[in-house]
Amino acid sequence: MKSTIVALNCHIITFLCRALDWYESSSFSRALQSITKPAALRYDDIIMEIDKTLAQVHVLSVTGSQAEQRDMHEEMREDRDDRRDFRSVIQSRLDEMQHQLNALVRQKYYEGDLKAVHTELRDLTDLIHAISMAQTSSEKTLLQELLVMKQHIQATQASISHQLSDVQLNQTLSVISSNCKIDHKAAYENSFLLRRVRSTSSSKCAPFWNSPQLQLWDQSLSHSSILLFSTFRDRLNVRDFYIGVIEQLLQSQVPVLWIIEQKDQKYNIFDVLKSLLAQALARQKKRAPANPPLCDRPPRNLFVL
Repeated sequence: MKSTIVALNCHIITFLCRALDWYESSSFSRALQSITKPAALRYDDIIMEIDKTLAQVHVLSVTGSQAEQRDMHEEMREDRDDRRDFRSVIQSRLDEMQHQLNALVRQKYYEGDLKAVHTELRDLTDLIHAISMAQTSSEKTLLQELLVMKQHIQATQASISHQLSDVQLNQTLSVISSNCKIDHKAAYENSFLLRRVRSTSSSKCAPFWNSPQLQLWDQSLSHSSILLFSTFRDRLNVRDFYIGVIEQLLQSQVPVLWIIEQKDQKYNIFDVLKSLLAQALARQKKRAPANPPLCDRPPRNLFVL
């Protein structure tokens, strides 16, 4: 089991090294590799090895749990046989003692000493009660050990399932990111720098952010969308406005997904969906499972034309 886990980690590290090599290469090298060595040739072999190793981990975990259950059943069977033998020995001794007691009772009865007979009967009853209590305590201890072992097996299986889910999420995120043509972070940083440059020389425009439609969209208690149209004169002001919206949401740690169209660049619907899916998976990967969501407001959609 340990060697299989080590092999799985080695395959994952190999996959990450390949992805890192691709990310560190230049844009021209990426374009060339997309033709000469696409993602299928780069990642399929290591992904197949990871899948095979995951299957081996699953089989080994199931086999280990079955082996532990088999050993547990054998121990229970041996304990049951021992208790059966012990009961048979006790029963034979009780029968012998009963026979001796009957003989003693007859003897004591004839001698008139019944007090001694009652004392021996009381001692015999105490002995039987002590044996019964010891047997009950042994059964309770065995049941507690079995319960703890079952909980440990369930916790181990849950931990393995959680680790497999994390590996699958990382594989999905890597494949989608490698095939995504939109670099949303670079587009945001470029637009943010241009916004800072224009902040000193931008012309004034009508305060469209105070419009009733935009205020109603911001205060809506359900899922809502809004579409902003701009003239050629106000296009840069509207662009700076939604860049500022993204900046405020990021500073407030509110989940936000964005697509910013750059100059002389056109994206089709599939590229947009890939980028949004990659952003959502990356945010899900960074967020801890035990942490509650930072914002419980309904989602907002902002489209600018």
